[in-house]
Amino acid sequence: MLDATGKRAPRLCLLPTGDETDLHFVDAAERAFSESAVEVTCLRLFPMPNVADPAELVCSSDAVFVGGGSVRRRRECRQHVGCLAGPRP
Repeated sequence: MLDATGKRAPRLCLLPTGDETDLHFVDAAERAFSESAVEVTCLRLFPMPNVADPAELVCSSDAVFVGGGSVRRRRECRQHVGCLAGPRP
């Protein structure tokens, strides 16, 4: 997935499960990429976003890895924080 970005140091955004009950993959990804040039950020949406502009974080990332969980709940949450639209080209 990261090779497809064409970047030597891609920015990877991790979006945990819809209800954020399993954050193990965030820890695992951060450990896995700790010795690489990959810049890993995590967008947490509960109870409120952990960044000022969630849409900007997603759109400025070279790749986004979305965890599992409730699709309906994730959609509701994205609508709530204003990042329902997909990344801009």
